[in-house]
Amino acid sequence: LTLTEPILRQICTALDKEVPSLLLRGMGSVTHCSKMSTPQLRKSPGFKPLLSEAKGSLPSGENIRDNDRRLVDIVNRVLEKKIASAVGLLGCAAARTNVWTLTLPQVTSLELFLQQSIEAGDVDVFRMAVAHVQDKAYMESKLSKHLFKKLYDNSQQMSPEGVAYFEPILLQGDLWGPSVNDMHPEFAEHGMDHWSFDTIDQQIVTGHPLTLWPWPHANLFLLFYHEENIRGAIQPEADWQFQTTKRLDHDSIPFVPALLAPIGYAFFGTPRGGCTAKKKLIMQAMRSASPVVLVDNTPNVAKQLSLAVTALRRVYEHAPLSNCRPFLDDSASTALTGTPALQELLQAVSPGKILQYVEDQFDVSGMDNSDKLTPSDIMGLMDFMKRRPQAFREMVCVLDPLMDNIDRAMPQMMAAFTSHHTGLNECNSVGFNHSLLLKAWGLHAKLTRTEVALRRLLTGTVFLVFLALNMSTAIAMLMVCLHVNSAGTFQSIMFSPAPDLLPEKDENLPDIVMGMHVLLIALPIAAALLI
Repeated sequence: LTLTEPILRQICTALDKEVPSLLLRGMGSVTHCSKMSTPQLRKSPGFKPLLSEAKGSLPSGENIRDNDRRLVDIVNRVLEKKIASAVGLLGCAAARTNVWTLTLPQVTSLELFLQQSIEAGDVDVFRMAVAHVQDKAYMESKLSKHLFKKLYDNSQQMSPEGVAYFEPILLQGDLWGPSVNDMHPEFAEHGMDHWSFDTIDQQIVTGHPLTLWPWPHANLFLLFYHEENIRGAIQPEADWQFQTTKRLDHDSIPFVPALLAPIGYAFFGTPRGGCTAKKKLIMQAMRSASPVVLVDNTPNVAKQLSLAVTALRRVYEHAPLSNCRPFLDDSASTALTGTPALQELLQAVSPGKILQYVEDQFDVSGMDNSDKLTPSDIMGLMDFMKRRPQAFREMVCVLDPLMDNIDRAMPQMMAAFTSHHTGLNECNSVGFNHSLLLKAWGLHAKLTRTEVALRRLLTGTVFLVFLALNMSTAIAMLMVCLHVNSAGTFQSIMFSPAPDLLPEKDENLPDIVMGMHVLLIALPIAAALLI
């Protein structure tokens, strides 16, 4: 079964959730949160305040080197907390703009740091995980296979009623218990507090719970399975002998996330190499105007891209010519004066000087050549800026865990998640405006009809209140008249010692007076309720 847009909308309806405006996907590694710094990163200028703070916490009088184990541990712990805080801001921006996170079989730093913020109570964002039940990594574990079978045997047809009244299925937690699951030596000893692998494709990762089950902290799981091909079967069953050809293979999942919502990316650095494919994907995402959040001061490619984008974004500042002067071509620098146009300024920027600035700010000696930024990468970013300057300004964000605060980072990320520049089409295309105008006029017509209905309701309510108050006033005056007529004069009512002043000749008169008393109380109350 391939998920189509109508089916995905039915799922959202069953969950009583709006269709997400964006799906945010993490890009990075599975490096443990406490091991995000590298020697090259610690030498960069952005880390100097953090290093000074860490050295100040150690005993004074010692000659502490930058690679001292104690210093590195302190830096890693502080960096972990700061990244978790920054990712918490990212999650808050996602929650406020109806953005869901998307987790594929391979977990990334986004899920790891976001979970820390959620456990701390800083954020609550809706998370969706997608996986193939018969993935090779899952089927090789008896514990995982047993849990998936139990889920399948207790499954039922999806409906809003089924979601509302379905009784939860209790799964044994042996898979996540270090005292029970001893398939992975590091997990058996440290649990989730430590692991030494950085990528899923390393041999040492085999048996770790991160590879034996989809991300367990998601709110919605889309689990796909392969059916048995048995002739004459009334209802097809899952083929538990089948397994995918590769471990944690998202290509085997018949799911296209873009059918549900546009895709955005949160890009984290990877301490070790092998990020060529991810660099190409994130560059392609930026050129296609997908929302991209670059987490600065994380290793290697993320740090390089953050420096390059930060340098290029100087063209949007209040004094662009003076701010961009270090990156301008020598021949064009003297020709520009005053406040040049954006296109003129971009034309004068030298890709070589941008790349040199990146290499001066970050030591790339420890990176694979295929992972390093090249002049063609810088030229690709500049070409996109020339074609769609406003899209680049809104859609590409740099989130610095060491420097950013909520007042700056939150609005920028929310603007990226809600920008109408998403996609390959320009915002002034005919199709875009036609669709937008139709939706706007449809909403205008709906609001007009609602206004007319509410105005009629208000008019009727005012009339009923007016009628109730006038009737109560009339009844009160009539009762006074009855008392006056029975006593002869108004003055005699005020001073008469007899409480009963009504004539007793008419037998129905007491009932009439009682009814008036009731109406005199009921009508003002009704008027108050209508107001």
